[in-house]
Amino acid sequence: MRGGPSQTPYLDLYIVHWPVAFEFTGIPFTKGLDRDEHGNIKFAKVSLQQTWEAMEALVDAGLVKAIGVSNYPLITLLDLLTYARIRPAVNQIEVHPYWTREELVSECHRLGVRVVGYSCLGSGQAGPLQDPAIQAIAQRHGKSPAQVIIRWLVQRGIAAIPKSVHEERIRENFAVFDFALTDEEVAAINALNRNQAFVDTRIYWQYAITV
Repeated sequence: MRGGPSQTPYLDLYIVHWPVAFEFTGIPFTKGLDRDEHGNIKFAKVSLQQTWEAMEALVDAGLVKAIGVSNYPLITLLDLLTYARIRPAVNQIEVHPYWTREELVSECHRLGVRVVGYSCLGSGQAGPLQDPAIQAIAQRHGKSPAQVIIRWLVQRGIAAIPKSVHEERIRENFAVFDFALTDEEVAAINALNRNQAFVDTRIYWQYAITV
């Protein structure tokens, strides 16, 4: 932020990571989530509307260019739009061939909210990358299964953010604009949906978010 050690004048995008408020445990975030004597996570008495108003204040102050949300189900997103002075630029969600999120993606597009997809290759799990249908499509195009999945997301109007620490794979993940999937291939990947989430939110804070 402005004036901080990094002298970064502004952020291009700042998002609300979860549609819930936790007790503040300080910066840097090394302590983890605060818990009571029974081991239950302590939630803060801060509404999502208060949180969004604070996000809007960052835009007003010139510290952030765009604000958005993450892991927001449709009902929560619709509620946000009833009080938002500045509309969310994005909704960052888990989306991949085994959890296509067709209704949520469609509604986000209709509402003018861009979709950013995380864990789009399966969050480190083999799953979609080894699916026979995706491997067959990859072979036809002379591409990798990862490139096919990323291209499938791009053609659905989703900004994919695959994670990798390997330079070769990072470069490969960008090389998805020299081919296109047919309508039949897109439909075949859509048909792989099994409403399977790879990111289990209970690992982080006991409860699963239903989106």
